[in-house]
Amino acid sequence: MSIHALLGTSLDDLERPSVPLFYEQIVENQIIRAMSACLIDIEDFHYYSARLRRICEQRKEAA
Repeated sequence: MSIHALLGTSLDDLERPSVPLFYEQIVENQIIRAMSACLIDIEDFHYYSARLRRICEQRKEAA
């Protein structure tokens, strides 16, 4: 599985209401590790970070 597919799947999973709150940190760590290991570039990092931020905001509003 490519890193993009992994991050996309993790972010998709995070959109489900049944996912525990600590999963946000797991996804954030995945994004950071991918950037640190040069598996994604800075544009991808910003894209995934912005998507994570939007999902987290939606989860807080729903709570």
